[in-house]
Amino acid sequence: MVHRTLRFGPFELSGSKRVLWCNGVTLPLGSRALDILVYLAERPGEVIGKNQLIDHVWSNVTVEEGSLRVHVAAIRKALRDGQCGNRYIANVKGRGYSFVGSVVRLEDSTEHVSDWHMKARLRYAPVSPNTHRRSPKLRSVRLR
Repeated sequence: MVHRTLRFGPFELSGSKRVLWCNGVTLPLGSRALDILVYLAERPGEVIGKNQLIDHVWSNVTVEEGSLRVHVAAIRKALRDGQCGNRYIANVKGRGYSFVGSVVRLEDSTEHVSDWHMKARLRYAPVSPNTHRRSPKLRSVRLR
């Protein structure tokens, strides 16, 4: 089975796996915020109305617009939106939201993660704190 993964900036987003990565590190994002991000990122450049987003994320539930704003703020925080010139989500006054980042669609299978993600994981793999030190025996041999 093939799933679509979206890449934008240093981020990779998998709607089917329900995860957002930044340089191979999983970012914490609530399920509603993740639903909003996936919906927006799958439609880059489109203005999505606030009511359309609410209906998609909270189907058959009455929710106020403030809830949407809270979740969009959480997404912006996770993406560091607006920092260092990076911009991903724009608020179109009176109309809704638009994903304004450049999106690359990747195809990957359920068994394999994309090469980019795997390389990033290896690059940022945790290192044991004492692996770079020499043992005292080796240090004494070298001093002789």
